[in-house]
Amino acid sequence: WGEDGCKGGSVSNALSFLKQYGGVDTTCMGYRAKQQWCLPRHVCVSCYPFCKPVKEYQVYNITEYYPVNTASPEDLREEIESKGPIACDFYANATRNPFAPKTTHFSAIVVGWVNSSHFIANPNFGTIGREGLGYEILRVSPTTSSGCWGATVAGTARPGPLLPDERFAEIRRKALEATTSPDEDDHVDRDSAGTAEKGCDCAIPKSPESVREVVTTPRPGNTRDLPVSWDWRYMGGKSALTAVRSHHVGPTYCGACYAMASTSTFSDRLKIMRGGPSAEDY
Repeated sequence: WGEDGCKGGSVSNALSFLKQYGGVDTTCMGYRAKQQWCLPRHVCVSCYPFCKPVKEYQVYNITEYYPVNTASPEDLREEIESKGPIACDFYANATRNPFAPKTTHFSAIVVGWVNSSHFIANPNFGTIGREGLGYEILRVSPTTSSGCWGATVAGTARPGPLLPDERFAEIRRKALEATTSPDEDDHVDRDSAGTAEKGCDCAIPKSPESVREVVTTPRPGNTRDLPVSWDWRYMGGKSALTAVRSHHVGPTYCGACYAMASTSTFSDRLKIMRGGPSAEDY
């Protein structure tokens, strides 16, 4: 979908896919950290008594996605507090030093703030290339981020399939023509995709003109007082968010932070819509 799987992508294009096609829950297909063709057996599968594609399953969509103004901390806080976490593409070096070269990128979910200029973010990096899996306090501004996005989640799921039959057929034809068989799982190792020294360049920001879907304009500025701090992880002593996941599995490198940030924002907002701390993860 205009991306390169484990070699990086952008939040806006991942959200564009979720709007047009949607996604499935983790009981249908778990995360594998692999380069794979988008075929039925890689979308929803049952492995009892043996593995085979599932024909009937639920697909979850977003109805729209839109940029959030990174130049306005008020707009960012208003969006997070009223709608839920947002997904941002960051300049990796600039998050530590605003004057550093913007050479590598990463994507993260932003779930709250500790003051008017510092936000709570999770890069979903796991243990390869960064300190570890967990939340960080980051500045969000045009200097540190190439863009932040919010999304409106559809209230109900729709029946599968994820893609029309003719689209699956087209993908299979391309897979058979490619050097890699569609039956093979093409791992991208750490040496070919990136190293800790190079930087986890898992986000490739796209210009607005390259985004396939038409997005709305940034939301209007804040018109009310906002809390001094906010954190969706602690709502009445419980988390309103879905589980934090690494986009690496074991020793395998997979630069899919853009996909993790997008789907985390999607699933978090779905959980918040369905009751927050009392709702199930998806």
